[in-house]
Amino acid sequence: MTGPNEYAALRARIEDQLAEAVRASDDLTVPASAQGVGRSDDGVARVAVDHQGFLADVQFSAGIADLDAAELRTVFLAALQAARDDLRGESPPVARPVDLTDTSIIDALDAILRGERPAHGTGED
Repeated sequence: MTGPNEYAALRARIEDQLAEAVRASDDLTVPASAQGVGRSDDGVARVAVDHQGFLADVQFSAGIADLDAAELRTVFLAALQAARDDLRGESPPVARPVDLTDTSIIDALDAILRGERPAHGTGED
């Protein structure tokens, strides 16, 4: 049978994980003023993206007149990718990956709901 200690320990673990997720989310927020700028290798296209990576501005040099549709697509997409890469360079790196296969909290809750003692206390080792 489970007691108040198991509930309290599991609740504390859940609260800690939620607080960590909020901190990680705040750390990954890109300021609204952030912008990425990129150019195609040949310099024909220059693209700017906003803080979400959406297209904000496109400029083409006079060399655009020499391009067919496929070449225009290629230089535009290259400049867009370079702008998004530039924006990513302003973003802080992810601190550590999240283990989406960890079911220890769900397993502990399931055991408690069935009136059993969780296998490893609260699932923490």
